[in-house]
Amino acid sequence: MGEGYHNFHHQFPMDYRNAFLWYQYDPTKWFIALCATVGLADNLNRFPSNEIAKGRLGMELKELKKLQDGLEWPLEAEDLPIVSWESCECTCRMTFLLMGY
Repeated sequence: MGEGYHNFHHQFPMDYRNAFLWYQYDPTKWFIALCATVGLADNLNRFPSNEIAKGRLGMELKELKKLQDGLEWPLEAEDLPIVSWESCECTCRMTFLLMGY
């Protein structure tokens, strides 16, 4: 019952909500908000939305890093083989000879 957002509670322990968007299923949040509306609860703590946005971005960056690490990237410039002019000329001559020019 609303535990799908439980990690939010661990990231922002002073916030009374488990799910911070109004439409996210969190009956406990709704019950506490209702209690506050009728005067049975007060001083409900909420983390600033900027801090929540930074936390979400951090998790998205973590996922992107995992995806990035799984991709094959081209070699760095310093890892590329060094081709001398002489070896290039030799390769070209061999190619022309093999092609019959």
